[in-house]
Amino acid sequence: METSSFLGLTNEMVYLVGIPIVFALIAIEVFVMSIKHARYYNWDDTLGTLGMLAGNVAVGVATKSLFFGCMLWTYQYRLFDLQAALSPWLLCIVALFLIDLMFYIWHRASHRMRFLWAIHLSHHSSQEMNFTVAFRQPVLAPLFKIPFFSLLPILGLDPTIICGCWHDIHPLGCCWAYPNCAQARDCRVVPEHTFGPPSAPWHQSAVC
Repeated sequence: METSSFLGLTNEMVYLVGIPIVFALIAIEVFVMSIKHARYYNWDDTLGTLGMLAGNVAVGVATKSLFFGCMLWTYQYRLFDLQAALSPWLLCIVALFLIDLMFYIWHRASHRMRFLWAIHLSHHSSQEMNFTVAFRQPVLAPLFKIPFFSLLPILGLDPTIICGCWHDIHPLGCCWAYPNCAQARDCRVVPEHTFGPPSAPWHQSAVC
C-alpha cells in the first residue's frame, strides 16, 4: 500500500533518495577502513544485520494497513487540527518534532519494559559500530510501535504524515549516529559538537 504524504512525498520517493545516500556513506566508511587498516566491519555480523532488516521490512509491509487503520481511528478523536492551524512548512517542522518525540518515548520504553526490551535487545547485539548497525532493527518492532504512534493523531497530526514518509525519514537520518569512524578522534567525519555519534557507543552498550 502506497501512502501519500505531506508535500506530495511518498515512502518510495524517500527511499529512492535516502538509500543511495546511505549506501554511499557505507562505501566511504569501508574506504576509510581500508586506508586506516582498521576493522569497522565484521562481515558475519553485517549479514546478521541484513537478515534482521529483511525481517523488519517484511513485518512492516505486512502490518502497514493495520498501522494506518489505527491512525485513522484515533484521528477521529483528535484534540487539534494542526493542518488547518499551521502553514505547510511549520506543520512539517512540528510533525518531525512530534514523531521524533514519540520515537524517543517508544525507544525509552523499549529499554525499560521487559517485554519490549526482549524485542529491542537484538538491536544492541552487534559486535561493531558502523553505518549498517542503524539497520539492525528488531523484526517485531513495526508491530509494537503501533500503540505508541497511534497516539499522535489524537494531537491532530494527520495519519498520512505519520504513516508516510516522515515516519521513514527519521530512521534514515538516525544512521548518522552509528559509524565507527565518526567516533575516532583522528577521523574528523563529523564535527565534535554533533550529538549523535558521541552518544551512540554509550547507547549501544546499554543493557538496562
